[in-house]
Amino acid sequence: MGGTQDSSQTFSMTIPFFDPSKEAFLEYDISKLIYQLGSPEPTKLTVVADLPIAGGQDPMTGQFTPANVIYSQLGQFFDVTLINSFEEALPEETELLMLVHPKGLNEQLLYEIDQFLMGGGKGLFFVDPHFESDQMSMMGGIGENASDISFLESYGLTLQDKNVVLDALTGLDVRTSAGGVTRHFGFLGLGPVQINRNDVTTADLESINGASFGVLSVTPDSQLELEPLLSSSNESGVLASSDYALTREPENLAKEFQNAKKAYVLAARVSGAARSHFDSKPIKSVEVELTDEQSDDNSSEQQAIESIHIAETDKLNLVVFADADMFVDRFWVQQSNFFGQTVFTPFANNGDLVINMAENLSGSDGLIGVRSRGKLARPFTTVEALEVIAEEKFRAQQLRLEEELAQTEQQLNELQSASEDAFTLSPEQEKAVAEFNQKRIEIRQSLREVQFQLDKDIDALGNKLKLINIAIAPLLLVGLLWLGFRFLRRKSPQVS
Repeated sequence: MGGTQDSSQTFSMTIPFFDPSKEAFLEYDISKLIYQLGSPEPTKLTVVADLPIAGGQDPMTGQFTPANVIYSQLGQFFDVTLINSFEEALPEETELLMLVHPKGLNEQLLYEIDQFLMGGGKGLFFVDPHFESDQMSMMGGIGENASDISFLESYGLTLQDKNVVLDALTGLDVRTSAGGVTRHFGFLGLGPVQINRNDVTTADLESINGASFGVLSVTPDSQLELEPLLSSSNESGVLASSDYALTREPENLAKEFQNAKKAYVLAARVSGAARSHFDSKPIKSVEVELTDEQSDDNSSEQQAIESIHIAETDKLNLVVFADADMFVDRFWVQQSNFFGQTVFTPFANNGDLVINMAENLSGSDGLIGVRSRGKLARPFTTVEALEVIAEEKFRAQQLRLEEELAQTEQQLNELQSASEDAFTLSPEQEKAVAEFNQKRIEIRQSLREVQFQLDKDIDALGNKLKLINIAIAPLLLVGLLWLGFRFLRRKSPQVS
């Protein structure tokens, strides 16, 4: 698709072809082209973040770090301005606002953000109950590292009870400090089942990775509506973000996990009516003595400013992700060196999701409202469910083994401390060791039995599918063809 511009400021665009596989989004594609013809200039995107997403020198290591990949991609599609939380105003002509892990926002800047949203501005926010990609968080230097969402709470949107979602089904495999591999229930790899297939921005995405997701919800008196974009699986539970921040090992998270057997909203479109976070514009303190005349002028100016204060809106338009770690490179791209050039290879669709969402929000209200007519999805989740059930059984048995091991070691220590000769086992010690070894053998056998049952159930399911595909389906097809042949032969006229 290309665009041209002549001296009379007439724009034209060429459509080489429409992808037949995206027929469900034909209406959206055409609407987007029409909007682009009417607005050929790139959207002015303002990003508010204190994270080093633009690259630069790392104060912890002293080394130069490249720009965040998502931030670099945004620069290819939008007119991007990056500001930090200490600024006092949004750039003029801001059309789309993006907040990444907001903390300690200047009150004047917060007011401008609030009024931007109250005035119909669109926002794309990444908030987090615990942003663990912060250098200090990764080294355990700080506890809970939550985003400041007080202004969102005043609208009626909240991170439910400041909890972190743990998911036994979508947890990613990570390496432990001991060099092994285990499932991290707080690092989620969301697949097609957890991604909204009916929203145009997410329908073609296959995987989204993130960490320490929060739970989005609305307060009881809120007039907001949530349209989920990302959800956890039904094998999920929650853990207080303060406890999560203090838990360093994935195995300990598995021990703390309590399966609530429900899915949680991790990202959503937020729309509806909301009241401003402010009753009036904050008065900026000025340490200057004013004359009576200047004071009167200042009072009149303040009244004029307050008179245009937007107290509420019935068209709040936000997309909120309850995670900011998904914005970080390590969760979705792999960095490599190719003949001196740094190459980033994505292994998840985090970048696609952010670009799609920013592009969608930068369009007109009519364009944002266009949705897919839907696709028929038949996810194969039976094997995954069997694995989760067996893993829960295995984990329970493992915890019991560790408890019995600790109790037995304590008994041995007590017996040894009471013994006169620490290097000789007493009959009581020998009996305790024998009993422990027998218990350990029995529990290991039960663990192997659980794994055997898992493999047995999955193999049985696989054998059934093979039987259907290899034998039953061909026989049915042959039978239908034979019946069709007999029917047509009866219909055909007899020639003498």
